[in-house]
Amino acid sequence: MATRPREVRGGCGWVLLHAQLPSCPKQVGHRASRAPALGRSRCIHVPASDEGKRAVGPDVALTGGTARRLTPPLGSHLLRQLDPPGRNVTGVSHVAPLPAQLNAIRGYRPFKRLGYIVNPKESNTQLVADALGKLAKEQGFELVQETVPLDATGNPDPHALKDVIDKIAARKVDFLYIGPSTFLAFTHRDLVTELALQAKLPTFCATESIVRKARCMFGLFSHGSNVGRFAAHKAAQVLAEGKRVDTIPAETLQRFSLLINMPTVKALDLYPPLALLNVAEVIQ
Repeated sequence: MATRPREVRGGCGWVLLHAQLPSCPKQVGHRASRAPALGRSRCIHVPASDEGKRAVGPDVALTGGTARRLTPPLGSHLLRQLDPPGRNVTGVSHVAPLPAQLNAIRGYRPFKRLGYIVNPKESNTQLVADALGKLAKEQGFELVQETVPLDATGNPDPHALKDVIDKIAARKVDFLYIGPSTFLAFTHRDLVTELALQAKLPTFCATESIVRKARCMFGLFSHGSNVGRFAAHKAAQVLAEGKRVDTIPAETLQRFSLLINMPTVKALDLYPPLALLNVAEVIQ
């Protein structure tokens, strides 16, 4: 996410790939990147506090990371529109459009029921549920939705996930869809995918790490490296070309990667068609 300093947003900033930036006499502020800067550009650590960001005063601040993405930017009110964004924040989304994701699922196997879990503490999970509900009516499938209960402290309870997933499995869904949720797809990705596997539920995921590092069966998304390059291009438009951030479209990449977790496929005995294997990256 590329922003002017007064619009800095929190996040883990792996997104900047300095090899993609031209030499320019500017400062680039971001978080937790170890890549060296080129030319006269400087990569500096941006403190988490608003006061720290103002004190550093970078020309462009980059935020991002698997665990703290605002998805989708319109529904989360980060932006009112994408092109142009109309405010001092722009960016790149790693998430494929929902219709494209549903087409990818159908490419694996046709489905009539799709399971989905809402985390009440992540508003984006409800926004995705609303969008899936609309598409379910348009495309003629049933959305089976469950909500993660809150514990005594008011936080989503990971101990309740087995019951939530078992309830979805009991409804005979064809796939469990796991969207861009920090709680489900990052913090508890191992637990969620193991429980789904125990329930014999095939899983489709909208983010990369839960397929690559946990046991989600397959997913469609933009690779993090491609997102980083595109974000760096947007930063270069500000630093080298002098463009205003509020005129640079916030975009989703137009090409996506299909990733299949073969150990999970074998455990479920649910093999993809050869046509899908020809275009997918397969984890052995």
